[in-house]
Amino acid sequence: MPEAPSPAPEAPPGVELPAALRTTDLGASSKPPRGKRSYDVERFVAYALKWTDANHEDTLNDTYPTHYENHCANFASQALDTTWKRTGGVNPNDPENWDPDLTGPLGASDAWAGARHLYTYAKDQKGLTPMTYVSDAEAGDLLFVDWDNDGDTEINHVTLITEVWHDMPKISQKSSNRHNMPWSIWRKIISNTTGPEPIFYGLHNRVEKD
Repeated sequence: MPEAPSPAPEAPPGVELPAALRTTDLGASSKPPRGKRSYDVERFVAYALKWTDANHEDTLNDTYPTHYENHCANFASQALDTTWKRTGGVNPNDPENWDPDLTGPLGASDAWAGARHLYTYAKDQKGLTPMTYVSDAEAGDLLFVDWDNDGDTEINHVTLITEVWHDMPKISQKSSNRHNMPWSIWRKIISNTTGPEPIFYGLHNRVEKD
């Protein structure tokens, strides 16, 4: 399911998305990603696999916010929370705030709970490297989606790469729950449910420095 629209304002003016993945064909590739890791892959993957397995298929971790209609970004942030440091803060609209429970009554920040805001935070504040081809994906990477492909380049979903098996990325997510599902199967499922062909934007768990 697409993520419910965030109640927060649109991303700040001047924030531009990079080019979408050039192709979703697994046969295409570029140079292997470089740079140090931004977060611990084993912790990230272990969390994602645990909370999407058969024992947690219809369950959310109630130590985090659970009131959203859709939880894709909330879940991705939870996996990242195993290794990234929360920022704290007060203003949920501040693109530099990433936290599930800001000071005051407003709850989680936009960057925690909204896919497009999480993308901006991960790229601009954490320095994650944009992906060119899905074949370049590694376990621990993030894959963002513009479901409706209506020309607004508005990201409204995020899924997690939890394994690469024989060059086949596997994804895990909430809303809907998917557990280590092969990319090829997931693509067929969403091609039959989302209308126009989605647009994909990937981020490597690599900072843009060697």
